[in-house]
Amino acid sequence: MGIFQRMARALAGPKPSRAPSARSLPRFTPLQELTVTELNVERVRVMLRAHEQGDFTLSGAVATHVLRDADLYGALLQRVTGLLGLPLVIEPAQHRASRQALTLAEDLEALWPRMVPRAAMSDIICDAVLLGFAVGQIVWDWDDDRAELVPHLEPWPATHVQYHPYDRTWWAIAHEGLVQITPGDGTWFLYTPMSVAHPQMWGALRCTAEWYLRAQNAATSATQYANVRGQGVWIAEVPATAQNDLQTRRWLSSIKNLGRNGVIPAPQTSDKAGSFNVRVEEAKGNSFEIFDLLLRVSGARFRLAILGQNLTANNDDNATHASGKTGNEIRSDVREADGETSGDAIYQQLLRPWARYSTGRADLAPWGGWDTEPESDRAEDATTLATVGGSFATWRTELATRGRLIDVVAAAERFGMPLLEEGAEPTAPAPAAPPEPADEGDGAEVIDLKPRRFRARGARLRRIA
Repeated sequence: MGIFQRMARALAGPKPSRAPSARSLPRFTPLQELTVTELNVERVRVMLRAHEQGDFTLSGAVATHVLRDADLYGALLQRVTGLLGLPLVIEPAQHRASRQALTLAEDLEALWPRMVPRAAMSDIICDAVLLGFAVGQIVWDWDDDRAELVPHLEPWPATHVQYHPYDRTWWAIAHEGLVQITPGDGTWFLYTPMSVAHPQMWGALRCTAEWYLRAQNAATSATQYANVRGQGVWIAEVPATAQNDLQTRRWLSSIKNLGRNGVIPAPQTSDKAGSFNVRVEEAKGNSFEIFDLLLRVSGARFRLAILGQNLTANNDDNATHASGKTGNEIRSDVREADGETSGDAIYQQLLRPWARYSTGRADLAPWGGWDTEPESDRAEDATTLATVGGSFATWRTELATRGRLIDVVAAAERFGMPLLEEGAEPTAPAPAAPPEPADEGDGAEVIDLKPRRFRARGARLRRIA
């Protein structure tokens, strides 16, 4: 019996209680997530070989461990928050623009924080960036207020995921045993944004793990260098004829116990070889610069692998306004790709099963995701429109001498100018507030009159207000 048949059975007859509804649906329990405390070169190489073969036991743990590095953590933070901080977009099924499809879109707007928790998507995106894939379980819980089951996304630990490249099957290791992951069945969520056949090869961990080791070793070596070379070596000079007498022992003891602002007597004679003295020997050369170089290079590698560029880093001495603008454009491209791929995965594997359960029709499912289209520069747009508008008269005069006309309407549409038919009334402003709801029991049906605005893009309508 499939998941949707079990759902229908759970909803048949009287309103079921929470526990029977929850028990009638599959819900798997993940094992305790594995962790690593330290890494070395050999362990990283073993991890990379296993990861490329579809065993993520070690790479899943390393993906969490490497977040200890500030540069890598910061780059990943930009990648995740750059997407999840964008406005939400709800797109009703345009090709089925019925009242039922619009109702589903409105329901999704209210249920989105519950169905797609921000923290869950943060884990999903982190795994997808570092490992090349992410797995989640779709859990259905009974909602007493709505009198229906509502699904939500829960991340599954990557340490308990296996991939078999020879037949392209995915498996989850759970308390219940080895469970096959079937995307779109209403139980599992599989996010592979870059590849279907070999998604693990696109994980940033493959090209950053060894640089993570170099950065950690450089930081440790720099600390040791500072302890050894950061302060000079005290050299106690005693007379060449000095023996292990009381005066020599007291002299050496005063040097050993010399603290901050300490003062010791240094008996001198006319013969330097017969005098007591102390001097400090300091290291020469700039060998310490190698540590700074390794840390800067490793940070640049992290940003390049995760953000696609290193042009916006503050520690880049050659950074310019032009390079920073180019870097932001690259980040926008990466963010847009994240928004489209994650939104499509949510639509196919979460929203379509939800729509099929709610209405019996998966094709009525709305699309939900993040609005990755960059906001236009209003000042630049105003200058462009003023330039275009001012050029109409010049072009009209010039073209009239050649018996040609300029299509002003087409030009206005090209630059997004709102046009009205002759005699049409301007668009009325939105009402200040929706009407007050009627009292319960009077039989009146109140419809929310809040205006709905959508942005057209391709085959979709984007809700923007």
